[in-house]
This record gives sequence, C-alpha cells and structure tokens, in this order.
Amino acid sequence: VLAIGTIFKRHTRGMNMSARLEEAHTFISVLGGVDEAGAAKFVSKVKKDLATLTVGGQSLNVSTGICAYEPHMHSVDELIECARSLLSSGDSDLDLLSA
Repeated sequence: VLAIGTIFKRHTRGMNMSARLEEAHTFISVLGGVDEAGAAKFVSKVKKDLATLTVGGQSLNVSTGICAYEPHMHSVDELIECARSLLSSGDSDLDLLSA
C-alpha cells in the first residue's frame, strides 16, 4: 500500500489531493480545475506506474473511473459516493496491470 501511495503522491499536484479511503486498497484523487480529458491523463499516468508493481509476484488488478463534480452536489461525501457507485456498478475500467 505504501508503494501505491507513493505513486499517487508523485502524480498529484499541490492544489489537488490523493488519499486512501477507509477501505484497505481504495484510493481517491480530487483534481480541481481539470476537465475529463485531464483526469483521464492523470489516470493513465498513475496506471502506467502501478503496472510496475507486483504483490507476491502477482500483477495488480486495478479499477479506475472518473466521476465529475456536478452542481447539484453539496458535499465531498456526495462526490465520494459518486465514485464508489461508479466502481461498484461495473462502469469503471478494470485492468490487470503487468510490467
């Protein structure tokens, strides 16, 4: 988990935030002032670095998704719930990463 956090830290600019949620292996990044294309570029860079990691000699399974802030959202909890729903719905991208 430490190596994964290091990868997120490397790609997260100072005005943005990446953190591990209470789930053991769930990370979230909040990118301010970034459109969907910029978010996709961030995800691509993170996934590229994650592909260099193995756990017990095994590649990582990584699900990613982009959830945009919507004007009707009134709290960070709503944005996090949007991201969780995306991942649990199967609408996220699932990759078996290997170096």
